[in-house]
Amino acid sequence: MSKSKIIEVTSQEELTEKLLEYPDAVVIVFRENTQKQDLLSMLTASEQLVLHEIAKGKTTKEIAFERNLSFHTINTHRKNIFRKLEVNNVHEAIKYALRTGIIDLTEYYI
Repeated sequence: MSKSKIIEVTSQEELTEKLLEYPDAVVIVFRENTQKQDLLSMLTASEQLVLHEIAKGKTTKEIAFERNLSFHTINTHRKNIFRKLEVNNVHEAIKYALRTGIIDLTEYYI
């Protein structure tokens, strides 16, 4: 009888790789939420709110008006979101946030 092995992975790609590497593995733990929590902790509460509003299709000017903040404050939040998520534009930020689960598909406006 072979030794059982517990393998923890954090992505679908890593899961596939480990399944091929350890075909006799008894338990493989998939921890997708770890990545989501790490990303959420990277963004401030204000940045998370701005990202959600952007995903809803709102412009920087609309978000600033609704939150009673300066356009420049919201623009700074946007820049910080792009830098932290390592993306270059709104489309990439939303795509990244949807893929990682930071925002739900129901919050996304096309």
